[in-house]
Amino acid sequence: MAAAAEAAAAPGALSASVPHAAVLVQPGTAPLIWPHVEPMIARALAYANGTAEPADVLQRVVEGQAWLWLVLEAGGPTRGVAVSEVLTFPRAREANIWLIAGEGMPGWLGALGDALEQWARSLGCVAIRGRGRKGWLPFMQQHGYAQIAVEYRKEIEP
Repeated sequence: MAAAAEAAAAPGALSASVPHAAVLVQPGTAPLIWPHVEPMIARALAYANGTAEPADVLQRVVEGQAWLWLVLEAGGPTRGVAVSEVLTFPRAREANIWLIAGEGMPGWLGALGDALEQWARSLGCVAIRGRGRKGWLPFMQQHGYAQIAVEYRKEIEP
């Protein structure tokens, strides 16, 4: 994974003073990195109610419909992954955090959030959104996110 991370990361992106960096993976590089991040993606998808499999996520990333992020730790392993996408509404574009998973998230969510904000702004997005379990809410609020809705879901027979 170190070689793949080095290929994806900008030189000097990590240091003792910047222990974590979020790196946007180029679509063509995603298949090379995928074996190392697929288990984390699978963990996130376990909460997605069967809406996608890891191979579906990889396909969307390679096709440029979604963006894969690595959260790297200085001198250490990949700590987390995220997958983002852009939602286009009639009057606005918003970035959506589709999937996020990893270990030690309190230590790196800020670095990921900063990178996502810069990326979303560059694409003309006016906000970043995401959804998750209730336990995420206090954590996300610490990073400037607000609860905007409660989501409901009912499975129906075909």
